[in-house]
Amino acid sequence: MASSSPNKVVAARAAAILTTAEVAAATLDLNETYAGRVSVDINFTLGSLTNVVLRYYVSMDGTNWTPVETDGGDGVSHTLTATTTKAVPVQAGGWKFFKTSAQGTGTVTSSSLTLNYRYLRRGSQ
Repeated sequence: MASSSPNKVVAARAAAILTTAEVAAATLDLNETYAGRVSVDINFTLGSLTNVVLRYYVSMDGTNWTPVETDGGDGVSHTLTATTTKAVPVQAGGWKFFKTSAQGTGTVTSSSLTLNYRYLRRGSQ
């Protein structure tokens, strides 16, 4: 039976000032998602940064991470060079965990990033 609330949104990384080190967002348990499909909602404010690089990873054990390609064929990362809001679809079927990381370059003053994971809950279809 379909759920009355099949869509789920999870805050992966609240609005935070970026750093020049790679910082991981929250890990998502893909067993909660339908077919391992996740949309990563990105809200990026450039500030003084040159850019931000977002990377996507999957894992079977939550310890060893493997880069994953996005559905759009953009490879395993996105480089954003301007303030933007976008959604990136990711197909991670067959894996147990998913996470996104962010790394800024340049001066980090006033640059921020918010990430949310959106997905259709497993069993809701």
